[in-house]
Amino acid sequence: MYKLIFADDELLIRNNMMKGIHWEEHGFQVIGCYSNGDELLDALGAGLPDLVITDINMPYVDGIQVAKYLHYNHPRIKVIFLTGYNEFEYAKNAMEYGVSRYILKPISSEDIYQLLDETKALLDRENKDL
Repeated sequence: MYKLIFADDELLIRNNMMKGIHWEEHGFQVIGCYSNGDELLDALGAGLPDLVITDINMPYVDGIQVAKYLHYNHPRIKVIFLTGYNEFEYAKNAMEYGVSRYILKPISSEDIYQLLDETKALLDRENKDL
């Protein structure tokens, strides 16, 4: 089972993602759900996830800053942006910091499950090669 952290500043989205998505059925255990990037980065001291799904535009520390920190300090952690911002500059920064996917909201649960399955398969391949 891979570990996952989710961060979004919108309470409704956090609640829907935590209650409406069957993470375990797709190989992931949610070890944290946070309202901003500052909380997310603080939580890394308690244990590293395999996957971070985060919004871009959040208070205190945004998703770009999270991706940058992870890219330089924990490059094996996969990062997926789930955002309402379809702006080239954000996508460019995402590529610069090795973000796996840049997904626009809204997203269906079926699309989330496909994303999880693809990410799990990638993690499985990488772990097999170790």
